[in-house]
Amino acid sequence: MFISPEEPVCAPDHTIEDGWCDLPHSAPDRQRIKHTAMNVYKVVVVMSLSCSTLALGLGEARGDALWDKAVALARASEAPYPRAMKEHEKTYDRSGKLKQTVISTYAISALGNQGGRAVLRRSTKDGKDNTSAKRKELKDWGEDGKLLNVDNLFHPAAQTRVKAQRLSHQLKIGGVLCVVYDYSHRTSDGLIKGRAYLDAASGAPLKTQSRAAKVPVTHGKLKVNSVKSTTFYTRYKGQLRVARIAIATDFEYDGFLFFNFSGVTKTQVTFSDYR
Repeated sequence: MFISPEEPVCAPDHTIEDGWCDLPHSAPDRQRIKHTAMNVYKVVVVMSLSCSTLALGLGEARGDALWDKAVALARASEAPYPRAMKEHEKTYDRSGKLKQTVISTYAISALGNQGGRAVLRRSTKDGKDNTSAKRKELKDWGEDGKLLNVDNLFHPAAQTRVKAQRLSHQLKIGGVLCVVYDYSHRTSDGLIKGRAYLDAASGAPLKTQSRAAKVPVTHGKLKVNSVKSTTFYTRYKGQLRVARIAIATDFEYDGFLFFNFSGVTKTQVTFSDYR
């Protein structure tokens, strides 16, 4: 569904970072975090993986020719898709001091016409094996690893869940003139809002930015204040691929007595082994 073009609203005292109209970011805060909210985090990763799952053969969203081109590119890029995913998480306290580094690798397998599933292979924390603890953590969060087609922004199957609004201004990214869209995407785990930058000529996405709409999210003693993501795309032999995803999660942990802490986890996600 598409809405008529409209200029973005950005207050004069707000900062503009990578296309976002946003308030100045607060500095990162106090001690380490057990983990960021996996369900919210999963949605960010899944919706960013627009060209890495199997297409359902449904028609593209109608109403905007350039957006239709992006959907067609995603469908044409359904194979090969990545069979491996790596996430590099760094957690900082509010003073900006690095408190923890977790590196995890996943294998991705197909789930018929539904999408794929990411299965943890190995995880380390500050250089030491953390696989068992990470696997338990994912289980505790109810994380099943599914990467569903309906959660991919440009996938044909998702278009009935997407509302996009073409903005009247354009900008250049790496010398490429881009048309800018604000969008909302109702995924299987909740509403995502974001901004997409499409090549004005080909419709290929250069990057998308997103944020979880329904925050804060609380899980036990963990409160997630915000989840923001930027996905960078590339073209390989004419196919659309995700180059990397950068995710920032702001959190608070309400523990017992001296175990209260909060901070920011910054995650880099990359994909490989396309076949």
